[in-house]
Amino acid sequence: MMNDVMTRLWHHPAAPRCYTLMSLILFVGLMAWLQAPILTMPQTLTFNQLSCSAVKATKHADPALPNLTILIPAHVMARPLLSTLCSDPVLNHRFSDVTVQWLPRGELTPRMIYQQDFDLMWGRDYHLAGLSPDYQRYYETLLPMPQYDALWFAREPITPQFLATHRIGLLSDTFSRSGYQLPVQVLEQLSIDIHAANVIRYPSRQAMVSALMTGEIDVIPDTNYSPLYQGDTFYQTTIAQGISAGGWFVSRSLRDVQVLQALQLRLKQLLTASAP
Repeated sequence: MMNDVMTRLWHHPAAPRCYTLMSLILFVGLMAWLQAPILTMPQTLTFNQLSCSAVKATKHADPALPNLTILIPAHVMARPLLSTLCSDPVLNHRFSDVTVQWLPRGELTPRMIYQQDFDLMWGRDYHLAGLSPDYQRYYETLLPMPQYDALWFAREPITPQFLATHRIGLLSDTFSRSGYQLPVQVLEQLSIDIHAANVIRYPSRQAMVSALMTGEIDVIPDTNYSPLYQGDTFYQTTIAQGISAGGWFVSRSLRDVQVLQALQLRLKQLLTASAP
């Protein structure tokens, strides 16, 4: 029956005009679509950096001056660092802006080192040497960091049995000595499976500490610089002592003595302010 209907429509006297009109409508619609402006998604926004110009709206530096670029491994260091550097008169005179970028340590590449992509960066010598054995051709130590201790923190006394039966937090950053590598060594010595469901990884120390505070996990590793170390709310057990904290490394292309002195002074002030 449907075939009979289609046959009658096809041979209807007005059919040619209808087909012509429909073809014209489709053609015009196609041309309009092809000539319409193409809507493109904006490029990925950069959420891994912060600068003096972003946090200090009153800064009007000479755009002809270079930008001082600094690399750190975690965003929590950005604002304290900028609050110290943005007000320095020497840096304000020599640079148009100060930009702090944070990058997971695993994403730092040898190319970034020998291209000296950053004027200043925090790192550990063994990590830099692993990426580029001759890294000292490109970067030199500006300020070594003091040693620190790694500890377990929990609301109950920390014993091997406690670690084996409770929820453990670790940093997801496998390059972190205090937040991953050293505590994992302890857990492996106790034959505790670090891939078990009760071992949970966190993207930052702040997230890990928050999880301990809320009871999401029972024990975490941190350092003697942690706010957990200051009070008597949590039990503590030492994981390791006298750990090298690395240091600040400056590009050898940055030779302005006054700038180097200003950076060293400000970084020392920041270090003193954060000392336990």
